[in-house]
Amino acid sequence: MKVPEQRASAYIGAIPLKYVEEKMPELVVSLESFCEEFSRSNFAHEKYHKIQLPVFKARDLHLSPDSTIWGSNFLLVYVRKDIASHNH
Repeated sequence: MKVPEQRASAYIGAIPLKYVEEKMPELVVSLESFCEEFSRSNFAHEKYHKIQLPVFKARDLHLSPDSTIWGSNFLLVYVRKDIASHNH
């Protein structure tokens, strides 16, 4: 995947947007640094609900020398909208 268009660094793997578009998984769960292209896409905004969770709770920040995991502050959970709407 191209740097910086699809991922921040050549040293960081990533979930390709095209893969998600083709497979249409019910859930996409990723640290934010691994799904940058997907997160910025119109496809993600149109097809998925986004849930954002901190990688560390405030009480656990002291357990890591950094406040991030792989450069991410958040774990992102994307739920496909057509699946989410069936449960309501």
